[in-house]
Amino acid sequence: MSDPHYSTVLLDAGGVLLLPDPRLMREELAVFGVFPDDAECHRAFYHGVSQLDRRRLRDWRMVDDVVARAVGVGPSRLEEAAERIGMIYQSKPWVSAPRADQGIRRLLDAGVRVGVVTNSDGTMGQQLVDGGVCSVEECHLPRVAAVVDSGCIQKRKPDGDIFLHALRTVGASASDTVYVGDSITFDVDGARAAGIAALHFDPFGLCSDRRHEHVRSMEAL
Repeated sequence: MSDPHYSTVLLDAGGVLLLPDPRLMREELAVFGVFPDDAECHRAFYHGVSQLDRRRLRDWRMVDDVVARAVGVGPSRLEEAAERIGMIYQSKPWVSAPRADQGIRRLLDAGVRVGVVTNSDGTMGQQLVDGGVCSVEECHLPRVAAVVDSGCIQKRKPDGDIFLHALRTVGASASDTVYVGDSITFDVDGARAAGIAALHFDPFGLCSDRRHEHVRSMEAL
């Protein structure tokens, strides 16, 4: 992807723009004697995604176990800790990833069209507003061209159709677009299936696969 010139950037939501709330993680995990700071919570999240990609399984409970280990929970209490982590990940509001709104603003200021493509339950547009990340409406938040939520169109990543739907929605072509997501399985492979270039969002450098390209921060875009 040397010297690329893309007029449109499509972003994943979870793992790129939103992350599980570290404050809630600390509150729930204090009983296990672990008090991870924000960076440790974030790193544990990406460890979970990395394991999901390695195993090519959609085993969310396995992810919860990986996260529990990564933040320092001992073997004897992993099951209990994983249940609490799963509750936070699945039932509690996620919060803005570091500098997510600033990254979108920089892209918009550079004249790039920005959209969001995500697997969710039909509420992602509001979640991004509540998290202070972006909006499709005119307001104080960065304004994106569209939020394409799988819960609204009944297509889910890695199905290439959700990416093609996003291209039609924002009025872009695959050749002028790059997709940024934190999962190889759902994001990199899914975007490529639709003929879209992809960047693997990997803030902690956990992925050693050089068959695809990586980006470590929103600023790097």
